[in-house]
Amino acid sequence: MMSRIRKYVSHYLDLDKFQHILINHWRPVLNNTHAGMSDATVYESRMRYPTDVKLLWECCQYLQGEILDYARRRKKPYRLTQRVRKNLFNHTVKLQEKLQIRLNGYLAQNPAAKSESVFEKLRTIKQIITQQDYLIKHKGSKVDDRILSLYKPYVRAIVRGKETKSVEFGAKVHMMQIDGVNYIEYFRYKAFNETTRFKWSILKHKQLFGNCSHWSADRIYATNKNRVYATSQNIVTNFVAKGYSKNDLQEKQMKALPDKERATRLEGSFGVEKNYYGLSKVKARKEQTEKLCIYFGVMLANAVRICHRQKAQEYKLAA
Repeated sequence: MMSRIRKYVSHYLDLDKFQHILINHWRPVLNNTHAGMSDATVYESRMRYPTDVKLLWECCQYLQGEILDYARRRKKPYRLTQRVRKNLFNHTVKLQEKLQIRLNGYLAQNPAAKSESVFEKLRTIKQIITQQDYLIKHKGSKVDDRILSLYKPYVRAIVRGKETKSVEFGAKVHMMQIDGVNYIEYFRYKAFNETTRFKWSILKHKQLFGNCSHWSADRIYATNKNRVYATSQNIVTNFVAKGYSKNDLQEKQMKALPDKERATRLEGSFGVEKNYYGLSKVKARKEQTEKLCIYFGVMLANAVRICHRQKAQEYKLAA
């Protein structure tokens, strides 16, 4: 029943309008709406780490399934991996052709028995076969929009360059925060450059709260284009000034405050949402339901923060 509800809500609910309505409802509780912060994070999907062998094995399991000796090995030599990969590829092609012939024969006899989920899986397997055929024949090459999972074909690899996790697999979200409340400014399953979203974040902030005088963002946002735009809009940022300034030390101290605030509150909220609101590894199996879970997780965390704030205000008034 819960799965049906999630599927129904993800199909009919406009998530951007949903969070817009919630932010407007919470606006009376927010105080420092003239300032904002922005950063990007990845809410990872719950899926096994993608390799070519695992992907082809996943296809074989769906179509039929075998080759257990390789799976039991702790150490998997490169030559053995390539041999198993080619065998799995050939096996996948044969199984796909056999299943397609059987399915066409069955549908010829039963036209009303069409299953969209089966055809969707077969289309994904055909794409995987095409991509893997190219990668096997052209060693060291890359494929655009490479499929990493049969059951989550929309997920792409997002290179983050972190010490503990260089690549993440899931949805990349550009987040803006106003007075401790998070707002999903941009959502995508493919990698994108978050510095290009600076202008759109300012425009979205003005649409929601009106005046915007201060903005804090990571140092990668300090591009010439973003600096020019912030200056044209009379917005004070935490970007390090170019060249020499007489009040260099004083400026650094002033800009260190919003930078520290962003690092603790905004980046800290990412950890809270991932650890306590089910967004560390999103378990949903469909693209729209996974997006729904992320939006609901972020908005639920916002609702809890607003409730704590309202209780604190009521306690002060009672005192």
